[in-house]
Amino acid sequence: MTIAHRQPVIVGVGEVADRPEDLARALDPADLMAHALWAADRDAGGGMIAALDRLDIINEISWPYPDPCATVADRLGRPTLDARYHPVGGQTPTLLLHEAALAIARGEIDSAAICGGEAEDNVRRARRAGLALPWPDPIPDFRPVRGGDYQSPAARALELTSPVNVYPLYEAATRAAWGQTLDEAAAESATIWANNAAVARTRDTAWIKRKVTPAQILSPDDGNRLIASPYRKLMVANPIVNQGAAVILTSHARAIAMGVPE
Repeated sequence: MTIAHRQPVIVGVGEVADRPEDLARALDPADLMAHALWAADRDAGGGMIAALDRLDIINEISWPYPDPCATVADRLGRPTLDARYHPVGGQTPTLLLHEAALAIARGEIDSAAICGGEAEDNVRRARRAGLALPWPDPIPDFRPVRGGDYQSPAARALELTSPVNVYPLYEAATRAAWGQTLDEAAAESATIWANNAAVARTRDTAWIKRKVTPAQILSPDDGNRLIASPYRKLMVANPIVNQGAAVILTSHARAIAMGVPE
């Protein structure tokens, strides 16, 4: 094959959100990942799940399975699939996409998928209601992996082991490099997040679909407290969701052979 034939291409993406009225029907994180993968498979035209050579799973914390790789692979009907579970980190999805693309380009594999899912909203609702979720037993006394568990002694000494302490440094450095005032940088960020919110309102799988303006994003009103300067609540990640996402990629030659439109 030529390099062009080995060119990695994204052929399917999938998203899912779960908002059950009855918690007995709530999807666990493994189900959210599986549903997202099947959605990505449909997006690719079908047949990609059966052809997967590798599955990379993003670290999840809302329901710690003793063997998350086996659990997700079983839900897909691929119990012997080469599934890998990865450390926590905001960079992990992009890193895994990059590594899978390189493996495809080198001819080590023909197709791969990356998925992740969390059901923290379902878990918290059940806890508040005193209900037991009908899910596989989680690891008892589970302790989530934190940044400080694998970061350098210098980062731990400076308390730079969590996003809330690290991202503001990037924000300050880029603002200074771009010659922006505090107000100019805040206005630009607020406009970006307001545009993101406008896109979310059009997505069935978005968790929050409320319209917000740049002025509302910068305002302290309505509980929009400061999390870590310059970020207010409307500018940071929301972990209290039931969502899954997946992406499938393969070689250009395999995509054409499976009938994916050019």
